[in-house]
Amino acid sequence: MRPEMGGRPSARSFHIDWGRLRILDVWRDLGGGELRGNRGRAFWRDGDGYNVSIDPDRQVWYDHARAEGGGFLELAAVALGSKAAAVQWIAVMYGEALDPTEAQKVGQELAQRRQIAEYARLWRAANIRTTENIKADTCVMINARVGEERDRAWFLFTQAARELWRFEQLHSDALHDAFVSAVANDPEYVARLIHEQRGHEGEAKGLACFIVACLAHEQRGANAA
Repeated sequence: MRPEMGGRPSARSFHIDWGRLRILDVWRDLGGGELRGNRGRAFWRDGDGYNVSIDPDRQVWYDHARAEGGGFLELAAVALGSKAAAVQWIAVMYGEALDPTEAQKVGQELAQRRQIAEYARLWRAANIRTTENIKADTCVMINARVGEERDRAWFLFTQAARELWRFEQLHSDALHDAFVSAVANDPEYVARLIHEQRGHEGEAKGLACFIVACLAHEQRGANAA
């Protein structure tokens, strides 16, 4: 498997009436879930808390967990991976196509761009998981070793901590650029990370469903008693 890099198409073949856009429509069409009192989950980073506030009157959003926000364009950019992809998505979704052939081409390229954003998310998650495991393993080594071996463990621990911080800071355009660079340097390794992360997330979701089912079964038993 080899992630393919797409281009950055132009939106010049569309007319966009920005004044008619509504932040709630953009949220929904991007794949945002149900809101609770104008609060939602950061679906683009698999957020599990209602940390994103939506202000439909001012047409803005704010992610309290990441201290970032903005309007329509910023929301689409953080969800799709870059402002270039955001402009294209808004053009295709809400713009008036001036050239049907060009509109179809832009739509196809946008779909590829969204796939690349998903690849980048998986790559980042895999690197975070890997460096967290290295930190945990070297922490055990630090406590168990002495002398040069302990110094080596400290070196590996601090190196992993730096890498973990670096990957945790990657978002939007920075994540896209880092991912593209990683693919150019070692595409097979990146593809393996993506494949492994997909399997890991599938197992985690399966386990979560199993736990929920067990809890529901126990609750039904308790209610029957």
